[in-house]
Amino acid sequence: MSDWRLTPQNAALVVIDVQEKLMNAMSRRAETLASIDKLIRAAGVLQLPTLVTAQYIKGLGSVCAEIAEATPGIVPLEKMTFSCCGSEEFMRAVKSTQRQRIILCGIEAHVCVQQTAIDLMKDHFVYIAADAVCSRHEMDYTVAIERSARLRRGHHHRRVRHL
Repeated sequence: MSDWRLTPQNAALVVIDVQEKLMNAMSRRAETLASIDKLIRAAGVLQLPTLVTAQYIKGLGSVCAEIAEATPGIVPLEKMTFSCCGSEEFMRAVKSTQRQRIILCGIEAHVCVQQTAIDLMKDHFVYIAADAVCSRHEMDYTVAIERSARLRRGHHHRRVRHL
């Protein structure tokens, strides 16, 4: 697979851990939520499968109201690992989409988003929506975006792409 083009038939959206307790610590909260909302709305128009995750709901709470309202009927997949791929439920959900291109957004860029991207790259093309991810500290965000741009998978040279 060397064709990076996204189509409504080959792409899915994953919204990672956009939870109130986490978002309250983000300096770019409003801008990030607005960008995520645009992605969710676009995914709806294009009929892309959309998955939402939540890290340790008991401790970090449910997803932000803005995300819950934008994704009615989508039950967040709870996870207890940084990478979404550490959740069997998430991996079943990704497989059930039958999509090879995965668009990622959410928080935090340098932890959960990046670890998920690394794991998904084994079998998928991964796109990180740079304006729809953030970290508490700008340096963590910057390093994560730069690092993900350099990631490669074996001899296939599969890179993470930024939207």
